[in-house]
Amino acid sequence: MFRGGRSGGFRGGRNSARNSVFIPFQPFDIEHCEHHFPRMETETAEDSKLGEMLLQRNKMLVPNTDTIATFDSMLNQMKEGLMKLTDENAETEDKCIFEEIRKIGAYSNETLIEGCKEAEILLQLKEAPKLEKLGSLATEIATIMGADYKVETDEENSTITVSNNANLRLCCFVTCIGGKIKGVTEEHIVKKVLYKNFDMGKRSRWFDEYGQEPNVKVLARIIADLRVRYQGFKGMSQWALELLAHYCVTKYDEQGNISAMSIAAAFKRCLMILSSGFFLPGSAGIRDPIERDGRSVHQNFSKTDQDQICATAQTLLRVLMQGAPQKVIGLESGNICEEMQIIDGIVIQPSLSCHVEDETEPDVKME
Repeated sequence: MFRGGRSGGFRGGRNSARNSVFIPFQPFDIEHCEHHFPRMETETAEDSKLGEMLLQRNKMLVPNTDTIATFDSMLNQMKEGLMKLTDENAETEDKCIFEEIRKIGAYSNETLIEGCKEAEILLQLKEAPKLEKLGSLATEIATIMGADYKVETDEENSTITVSNNANLRLCCFVTCIGGKIKGVTEEHIVKKVLYKNFDMGKRSRWFDEYGQEPNVKVLARIIADLRVRYQGFKGMSQWALELLAHYCVTKYDEQGNISAMSIAAAFKRCLMILSSGFFLPGSAGIRDPIERDGRSVHQNFSKTDQDQICATAQTLLRVLMQGAPQKVIGLESGNICEEMQIIDGIVIQPSLSCHVEDETEPDVKME
């Protein structure tokens, strides 16, 4: 059973399902229906106040400059040492074994929030790494960084984690150039993991090109903070929330021209579309721009996570529209997704999840 799901059978006999074609539904988005729902006024006093609150919260969420400086220092020290590693048998003039060492994820996209102690980087080799390569790289990194840093490996995800005494961590994802992944054998790191890590670099490059609008980064931090404070948003990945922020800030007019929405309008749009089932099963959602098969970004979420995201957004939207944005944004404490709220005499009950797991089909996340 799903929130927003359809019931009933098919018309046309028992064999009609064989000939049916699945067409994802498009959840209601008022920005796509402006012709049918014209605005009475461009911006209200409430919108201005909400925008001020969101910017105030954003200032609270921007990481401490010392934290970012520490991450940068760790990265520069590691990169300087690793770029000296060479392969004398390499056919190219540049004998360095690395194609690229770069920031990825929220660290690259400048969407980290205060309290985050981990930054992600990509170690992209020129040749497909064999199974023992992860251990040898970890040894080299330990030598480069010195005794003040702790180095750990995760063979399952092909990662190397470097942490300092303050428990600030660089998580290094190891992969190689895309053309070399196709030819990996049992002697190499698993192809699936190499592709997964390789895609992290593609995401950062996409965001470098399309995600530089300031309001996109502000909204991404706000949504990331909601994910920390509300259990129902835990299943949303960092990449999904960054794409969601880009989608909600970007607006197209009738001529196809692109403009940026105000942070207040984009925030309300975000909660509205999530409430309408944007990340539910069957929804078109947001096409992942770096996926080879054009899948929607929320297809990787479990069905339970998809339902909880929708239910949580519905509760937050009701509280927001009833006139208590400070509770939603985090400027005022309160667990509004678990406790009944009374605002101006209106009782608001938290939305409940309605997805029921089928015991014969365990609810698992897709890789």
